[in-house]
Amino acid sequence: MTESTSSHKHRNPRNMNRPAPAKKWLSVLFAVIVIALLPGFAMAEEGGSGHYLPGSMASFIDGVPQKETFIIRANIIHYNGSVGATKPLRFVGKTTLGADASLWGVGLTALWRPPLDLGERWSYAMSATIPYLFMDVSVDATIPLGSIARSSNTNGLGDIVLMPLMLNYSVNPDFNVNFRVGTYAPTGSYKLGRLANTGKNFWTIEPILGFMYFGQKNGIEASVFVGSDFNTENQDTNYKSGTQFHLDGTLAQH
Repeated sequence: MTESTSSHKHRNPRNMNRPAPAKKWLSVLFAVIVIALLPGFAMAEEGGSGHYLPGSMASFIDGVPQKETFIIRANIIHYNGSVGATKPLRFVGKTTLGADASLWGVGLTALWRPPLDLGERWSYAMSATIPYLFMDVSVDATIPLGSIARSSNTNGLGDIVLMPLMLNYSVNPDFNVNFRVGTYAPTGSYKLGRLANTGKNFWTIEPILGFMYFGQKNGIEASVFVGSDFNTENQDTNYKSGTQFHLDGTLAQH
């Protein structure tokens, strides 16, 4: 993020018409994303979760650098969740009556902001994240005569995340609009019938639109990231997870 003066109300008359095409483009882009979200919500997510981990993109620190740079970052994540036994859940090709899952992960992210000139207010970057996961899952699986408890644990390479398109438009020094498209590749280990899998066994395309306000003088941050995950079919289970919508944000005083 830039370190400069606070936002202003007046613009230079010579630049009055310059931001208009970009603002119009951003409005059209937002409308396209909203329309694309409408279908697909009826289908549940296989295993009770999708590729996106809630909260993994929520702050100005997740923005696109405005100057040429190369960043290597280590990420540590932990997830723990459960589903009640009264709610059937589609899991690795089976129907279960409840599940408990615990996940620890370490991800190595490489981000490059090349010296590409797209205009005074625009920035472009690309990134890739390679995760390594430790998983522990237990469920009550349904059988003809009732149900039986099962558990599994494993560790290994997860599904690699590629972001070949990361764009940022600087409205002013305090406010930035961010758009990116991520792709989750099924590189993790997956075995039909095994509860703990480090991969989902399907591709996910993830467009995200972010709005980031960071007051250079008052230190207030207000960031919102809205996105959706569009999934392909799991060829081993013949199941296609529904569209996952996510909205994350940060309100903080720095």
